[in-house]
Amino acid sequence: MEYWMIKSIRETPKILKDVVKVPIDILEDFKRYKRILFIGCGSSYYSSLAGAYTILRLSSEIKTVAFPASEFILNYSNLSKDSLVFLSSRSGETKEIITAAKIVKQKGGKVIGITCNENSTLTKASDMSYVIHGGEEPNIPATKSFSAITLILQKIAISLLNEIGAIESLEREISKIPKAVKKIIEDEKEFMKISDRILTNKSLFVHLGSGATCIVTLEGALKFRETSYIANEVFPMFEFRHGPIALKVHKDKIATFLVLHKTCKEYEENIRRFILDINDLEPIIITNYSELSESSDNTYLVPWSGSEILSIIPFVIPYQIMAYYLSISLGYDPDNPSGLVRYVSNF
Repeated sequence: MEYWMIKSIRETPKILKDVVKVPIDILEDFKRYKRILFIGCGSSYYSSLAGAYTILRLSSEIKTVAFPASEFILNYSNLSKDSLVFLSSRSGETKEIITAAKIVKQKGGKVIGITCNENSTLTKASDMSYVIHGGEEPNIPATKSFSAITLILQKIAISLLNEIGAIESLEREISKIPKAVKKIIEDEKEFMKISDRILTNKSLFVHLGSGATCIVTLEGALKFRETSYIANEVFPMFEFRHGPIALKVHKDKIATFLVLHKTCKEYEENIRRFILDINDLEPIIITNYSELSESSDNTYLVPWSGSEILSIIPFVIPYQIMAYYLSISLGYDPDNPSGLVRYVSNF
């Protein structure tokens, strides 16, 4: 029996092709805003991190930050005034998102909604919105919707840059993402084998990344938590040495993921020493850095030669597939995890 989750993952290249074609209508007056905020919940929060990360890496002039919606409401709503705020929600009905939208508008900010539901409350509450048609999915854990929302936010972030040449170059790279994702999905059986061989007997997953792949590991860890109810820890790669490395006393119970883009090559010697430090954890390495392929018997080379900033979507697909097959192996229903709902309707 196949569940909806794997079907949704396989539909990702198609939805990404559609998103690539979505025109981004830049607000001509966006420079009058003091800052740009990206807000979401769950997977949409990690998509929001991707939007903010894109701007932070490409511009020193634009002030930007991403928040979980609840944290924005409780602690940072004072930033609403004179802010351009992107609120993301697959359903467009998550209560915290709707509450945040109301606060932003009350305090003088501008709300742009990103959702997969054209008739949602978020769409109605926004000053303008981007609706991802076909992005909704029957499974509760976000898969193709995460990729679609991430891509639209990164397209928006890139469109806000001043440098026309940089925009055109990155837009060309964006158009290559669907093809790369399609290639990765063709390796589905490889991820199924990794899941069956390594993950089924582990009780703690540790995820290590850097830059864009930190966002990948956050979303990947969430997929495992949602579908297999296993404890997951996420750290920036070298931060693992500052305390968390003590977890190695439980090495037989730990599955370790090291996720790296080849832009880290400048620090190859440091990375190789780090891999030696954690070699007894037998890490699963997800990378497009071919020189690291001999560092572990469990290395997957991601077919992505483009920008580190745009690596989030290609690099997260292996996680989604492994999470699906682990859930199946453990006898769970990945479409309807225990205790989860399609959207949280109260705050």
